[in-house]
Amino acid sequence: MPDIRLRGNLNIVSTVSTDTLDIGTPSRRFNNLYAKVLNADNLAAPGTTNNSFAINTDAGNADTSSLVMKSGNGSAVVQGQIDYAAADRQFKVQDGFRVANRLSYGTETLTTTYTVTNTTSHILFVDGTAAAFTITLPPAANFTGSVFTFKRIDNIVANVVTIDANAAETIDGVLTDTLTFQYDLLRIVSNGTSWLII
Repeated sequence: MPDIRLRGNLNIVSTVSTDTLDIGTPSRRFNNLYAKVLNADNLAAPGTTNNSFAINTDAGNADTSSLVMKSGNGSAVVQGQIDYAAADRQFKVQDGFRVANRLSYGTETLTTTYTVTNTTSHILFVDGTAAAFTITLPPAANFTGSVFTFKRIDNIVANVVTIDANAAETIDGVLTDTLTFQYDLLRIVSNGTSWLII
């Protein structure tokens, strides 16, 4: 099939919210898709009332697909909220990342035995009021560069909460670390082979 080449604009209009534009097939994907929004117009995601631009990849090509945003001065500007909720993917910034107003972290409270996973929040409040328990870290190789922060919030010093590295991996050279006293803090990062306190 020959290429379609245009000089100027191509306008595709539909009044049906569930209509989609598919480019390529699962066995042969397009290389680049350039979308330019003029004036106050928006690209609307199918089936939604909020104006947005969505790029979804099929499962077979998910590992090599990407979304690149670039403006004329070499930066991507997003007004509003960025939600990134893929269990085994990362949101990466190659150069700089500046937040004009505020940066919010995911938080959760742990009260019993727990294993850190891909869906674990960045900040973990640790509550040992009911009993002592252990938090197990995932393999460091799967979380290179990932940072987790543990904060003890209760004052029951008899119920020690243990942070246990995966298998024979370590936290600053030791197999485990502990949060004993109220307001104890542990912030760690994976270097690909172990966890380091920062």
